Amino acid sequence: MADVQGNLQNIAAQVGGAAAGVASAAQSVANVAAAPLGNAGTVEIMAELGKMRQMLVRIDERLRVVEERVGRVEEHLVGLQRQGALLPILLHNSTRDLDGRLSFPTGVNREALPQTRAELYNMDARACRAAATALGLPILEGRRLVQQRRNQIAEYLGVERL
Repeated sequence: MADVQGNLQNIAAQVGGAAAGVASAAQSVANVAAAPLGNAGTVEIMAELGKMRQMLVRIDERLRVVEERVGRVEEHLVGLQRQGALLPILLHNSTRDLDGRLSFPTGVNREALPQTRAELYNMDARACRAAATALGLPILEGRRLVQQRRNQIAEYLGVERL
């Protein structure tokens, strides 16, 4: 979390520095505009406007980077929240004996899930697919053994693996 804060502070400082540069260029344009205009004044104004455009392009680039980083931070925080919500379930399930009732996240189809550790250890391929789908677990690539799917479900629920 400290890394996230450090990154965001660094980004804010960079954007702030770019904004200060634009403000400085704008002041230069205002100073030139206050002077009597002639061909030289117009050239100076155009040069300052060119500098401001370049600074705005750099600010836009930095803001895109900031938005991408903030998006990644938000995704990370959502993952942490999900993990935090599962902790009570993991703790409960880790202490269950073979016939003790398992707990599950709210909103899942409990009928597709094993109710005890013994049921989990004896699930066939069809039951494993149904449970994994109900829990929103990723698909295991390739031809996987039923035992690998059982272990995936057990790990997600905090049950000791076979």
